[in-house]
Amino acid sequence: MAMNFRAILCSSVIVVALIFSFAARAQETEKPPSTLNTRPTTVLAEPAGPAKTDTVQIPKRPTLTHIATVPKPPPTVGCYTYSANAAGARQWQTVPCLSPEEASRIPHLGTGGKFGTPGLSGALGIQSGNLSVQFAPGNWQVTDSGTGKTAFSVQMNTNGFSAVCQSSNPLPPFAVFKSPCINGDTGWVQFTYQTSDWGRSADSICIWNVDITKQYYTFPQTWLSCLAVGKAGFWGINQALVLNGWVDVTHHVITLTAILPWSGDWKAVVSPDWFSLCWNGSQQCSWTQVSGTIYGAGNGSTANFGPNTQLQTSLESLTFSAPNNDTSAYLAGQFGGTSTAESNNLTPYYFALPTPSCNGGYCSVTYNTSNIPPK
Repeated sequence: MAMNFRAILCSSVIVVALIFSFAARAQETEKPPSTLNTRPTTVLAEPAGPAKTDTVQIPKRPTLTHIATVPKPPPTVGCYTYSANAAGARQWQTVPCLSPEEASRIPHLGTGGKFGTPGLSGALGIQSGNLSVQFAPGNWQVTDSGTGKTAFSVQMNTNGFSAVCQSSNPLPPFAVFKSPCINGDTGWVQFTYQTSDWGRSADSICIWNVDITKQYYTFPQTWLSCLAVGKAGFWGINQALVLNGWVDVTHHVITLTAILPWSGDWKAVVSPDWFSLCWNGSQQCSWTQVSGTIYGAGNGSTANFGPNTQLQTSLESLTFSAPNNDTSAYLAGQFGGTSTAESNNLTPYYFALPTPSCNGGYCSVTYNTSNIPPK
């Protein structure tokens, strides 16, 4: 009897061991092969594991630099950097702008596109707009359809508006040169970061005062303000590039502040309100829409991103009056509003336009785009 019990116990142990052995082998056969996360020729973001092609990795919403927290540079036409002075204290310091000749060599950004970029739209005058763009974890690379290089632009655009030309204004800074614009032309303002060859060229931030009717982009037809910001550095995952634009109705200037992920210093450009985007906060503020994201480098080109690219875009607006209950999302260039001629190859993965979140005169909206094919 003892012999039979030992035999049965031994057989049971062997069976259990075989069961666990088969289960372990089954798990090994079901485990997908490891994917090597190789760096592409042009690396713009630190890899964070193999890219997933079956699901969309929606990046977490960035901690946006709220419009009210961006320290404003002096309300004087020029260029600035927010960096440490000789005493080590951070403050706005004046730096040279690009000359009109240098700025005119930057590719201008076209108008009249039908790409359909989501934006914020409201009847109340906008005092400030904020654009934030960031990529989801994983490698991404881009080629501009026009130049064939790693080139693109980040644009925050206003609506088109009926221009009131200020080139005949005898007060500085308007009494610098005469612009051939005509009152009633369609004006447009673009706040941009532009690179002609990522990591190799000296990039720039600009305020474009555009006369759409006459197709005026540069001096001496209109006022173009640009600052060289050097070569781009490392753009890490979940790091936002931020463009903040605002109007000063007291000094009649427009300001662009750029927060670049690879730079510890903020950059700013201050331009005269050349076409009266917002001359008076209560009566003559024509800024009612804000849209933008990452596009081609210029002249109507397309930013073609590599496979499995996922981008998150956030927009904010701050109006002179509150509450801003009439604010809604819209598609610039498709269902209203002036739109850039540049585009990208990313597709929105929402079924309806996102609903803005508003609190008083402040509104925001966030949406995601991707070129990951649906299953």
